[in-house]
Amino acid sequence: MGVMTKLRDNTHIIILVFAVIFIMFWVLSDLDVGTLLQGNYNELGEIDGKPITYAQYSQMVDLAMQSRRQQQDRELTDNEIATIREQVWDDFIKQAVVEKAVEDLGIVVTDDEVRNVFYGPNPPQALAQYFIDSTGNFNRQAYQQFLASPGPENREALLQMEEQVRAQLIRDKLTALLSAAVQVSDDELLIQYENEHRKFSCSYVLFDAQQFVPPDTTRPSDEELRAYYEEHKDEFKTEPSRVLDYVQFILAPSQDDSAAVLKDLTTLKKRVAEGGDFETEALLYTTKLDTTTANITQIDPALADSVISASVGDVIGPVLIREGYTLKKVLDIKNGKEVFVRARHVLLGAEKGEEEAKRLAEEVARRARAGERFEDLAAKYSTGPTATRGGDLGWFGKGRMVPAFEKAAFSARVGDIVGPIKTQFGYHVIKIEGRESRIFTLVGITLPVEPGSTTKDEIYERARSFAYFAKENGFDEEAKIDNYQILQTPEFQKTPGAFIPGIGVNSSLLKFAFENSVGEISDVFQSSQGYVVARVAKEIPAGYRSFDDVVNNIIPLVQVERQMKKVKEIADRAYSTFDKSQGLEALAASDPRLRVETAKDFTLANGPPGLGRDPAVIGKLKTLQPGEISKPFRVARGYLVMQLLSRSDLDMADFEKQKKSLRDQLLQQKSNQFVQAWLEDMRNKIDVIDNRDRFYR
Repeated sequence: MGVMTKLRDNTHIIILVFAVIFIMFWVLSDLDVGTLLQGNYNELGEIDGKPITYAQYSQMVDLAMQSRRQQQDRELTDNEIATIREQVWDDFIKQAVVEKAVEDLGIVVTDDEVRNVFYGPNPPQALAQYFIDSTGNFNRQAYQQFLASPGPENREALLQMEEQVRAQLIRDKLTALLSAAVQVSDDELLIQYENEHRKFSCSYVLFDAQQFVPPDTTRPSDEELRAYYEEHKDEFKTEPSRVLDYVQFILAPSQDDSAAVLKDLTTLKKRVAEGGDFETEALLYTTKLDTTTANITQIDPALADSVISASVGDVIGPVLIREGYTLKKVLDIKNGKEVFVRARHVLLGAEKGEEEAKRLAEEVARRARAGERFEDLAAKYSTGPTATRGGDLGWFGKGRMVPAFEKAAFSARVGDIVGPIKTQFGYHVIKIEGRESRIFTLVGITLPVEPGSTTKDEIYERARSFAYFAKENGFDEEAKIDNYQILQTPEFQKTPGAFIPGIGVNSSLLKFAFENSVGEISDVFQSSQGYVVARVAKEIPAGYRSFDDVVNNIIPLVQVERQMKKVKEIADRAYSTFDKSQGLEALAASDPRLRVETAKDFTLANGPPGLGRDPAVIGKLKTLQPGEISKPFRVARGYLVMQLLSRSDLDMADFEKQKKSLRDQLLQQKSNQFVQAWLEDMRNKIDVIDNRDRFYR
């Protein structure tokens, strides 16, 4: 009964987990896209001729969002929600592809096949986990008793599992049929084994382009640029693309939003002061409290001073930190072993000259000891990056600062002015502002400051007003009147993810971009940062991008080619003149910019350290014989001369032992690649009508 109760209590979790797994790749094989939920619902579109209703789609989106919230333990951003909507829509398309293939191929899963999974040697893990005894062993007898008599309270979860097992079996059968033609030859197995097990050692000399030839900044001639364009024309082949002009309306919290959060935490603090329990009261505002045990360097600087002066039981805040407003209660304070110091400093850098830096440092120290505000002295004289914050270094422990600075800081007392202290950075004058070694345990609540509904409405109305008048008066004119900046996206294509550079994920805006002509102005759409109003700025048809469109991209490529050509000439000349019998040391001796690097006992799977898996390097390692020195060949950073030092023999007996597992591994990889390619190809062929823009912006 205990197991059944546990299963019943977790039914909602089981259903959720299965449903989300189901959404993310394969969907229930017998779940008819057109008949999952019957009723008079508005249609978002059609996939393969079958309508998708708002209810169907929103149900799956809600499940996916619920799962993501549980994983991340926080509310989702608008951009994350938009991404989930795209993923779910894509899953509906994949589902339709799978259903069609299952029907065309006549794939069927019988009840006996499902039953065999439950009663077989490997029952569903999601169910079997509830029948693991205290020794970690699976209690098959209790498991089978449960299957024989699950009870009405567990029937819903069990039916869900049966459907998931059926879907998995359909997936397995479809995958097996699709990948039946996938084969792995013995040669492929040997290559894989060699890549992972044969050890290489080599030496090499790199003619680094950046060291040997200054970057070519002169503009290539039109003839050079056009020649490069024609030679590499396939690189400029493109699918239909668009460019959008847009005005961004950033959704940021207002002062009222900030004040509302501050008011909530102030009210909470008051209730606690009147006798309320901190944790009980705090959980009225959040589902999670943060408990931390930390030294002073691990506590947010905005809280540090209050924590230091607090006693056990004190409530600190509300204080604004990066994550929002926070309120903390001190649960415990203990003495720690490590001492931390807080200090400010004035740095007089060596760029002022040794004598002048020292003189100024002595003057600063004298004035600080005389009572002048240290923060003002730091702001006026310090050449270090902390000058803008009054020389504040915050809290630090030993090992953080250079030795001379550390010794001076940790030897002084609070309030002391120390220095001048000389380090490699210059002369320092230091003020010690605190010493602390205690460990603090805090429990707290942090509420983010987010745009409220009123703020969202106000920003949306600004965007809507701009869209209306931009259509009346012109996009550029209205942006100028309202002093809005017009931004522009790079070229983008119509992809399943519906991502628009600079704007974020929005399938409705993507649809607008590809269904409207240049100059058309959109309504208001959501973006990753708030709202946008867009205008179609450019329409690029499928084919080859024109020379004029890509010339600015070609210029640096031609300049690099010029640079590499000169490096090749240098490398070839050096190679032709050095004594090969003396090895690469003789080549390196010909120029102080060259040095011999050696990489030992690496595999082709990883490549030599320092060079990685550069295809040219891997190819050369396969063809060189031990002791042989290559001619200069091009790599990403310049030209390389390589000598193969050794190449280990293959253990063919071990290869034979691993052959089966290698074959299974490669078959799995190739099958997955084949199925994914098939799925992607078929999803592009299926008829899809997407009208979600009527429901979502």
